[in-house]
Amino acid sequence: MENTVVKVTKRMDFEKIKAILEELGRTELADRMAHEIELLDKKSANRSKTMTKAQKLGIECKDEIYSAMLGVDNEKGMTCTDISILVNNKYTPQKIRPQLKILIEEGKVENVVVKGVSLFKVVEE
Repeated sequence: MENTVVKVTKRMDFEKIKAILEELGRTELADRMAHEIELLDKKSANRSKTMTKAQKLGIECKDEIYSAMLGVDNEKGMTCTDISILVNNKYTPQKIRPQLKILIEEGKVENVVVKGVSLFKVVEE
């Protein structure tokens, strides 16, 4: 048997409170809870529409890293520091690594570990 923990959200709480208030016949308070649920839905819808500054930077960074890696003929692979130097130290290795992970998931870059060092190279098609 698997133990899964379900995190109780504000929305879940409001729905339970609304149901209890409706049972008690307190429709004005139940309507207030329905309004709160609508506000939470609106807030979560707006959150997913806009990209954060870091997300915008990440897209630019990822595209620049990939194009820079395409321009280098390196069969062994490159470390994050090598890639940072390749893009003229515009991005630190700490910012490059998450973007490489996305490129790996997209199948554009592969990661090879040699003696505990991660080396990245463009996947040949």
